[in-house]
Amino acid sequence: MVKKSAHPDIELFDYLNGAAEAGAARVIEEHLSLCEDCTSLAALVRKLKEGANSAPPPKAHREIHTRLLTQRESIQTQMRSRPSFTPIRDRRSARA
Repeated sequence: MVKKSAHPDIELFDYLNGAAEAGAARVIEEHLSLCEDCTSLAALVRKLKEGANSAPPPKAHREIHTRLLTQRESIQTQMRSRPSFTPIRDRRSARA
């Protein structure tokens, strides 16, 4: 439920994220029709979210990329050099 303060701060962000219940959303929409500050804030948040969703993902630093490839190759080499499991009967015969 929307609190009874001048500005429904948390509820406004719930509304902008689509997480507000129907009744709370109506109260927020009514508040936005009357409050320039919250309307400006809502417009800014929408613009930031739109920009964040349309921005390309950041490129990994070359050093990190090289390190990850090296680690992957090392793990693959280790996995190829030893069997993933030893059948139980082979373990018993190895002890005898």
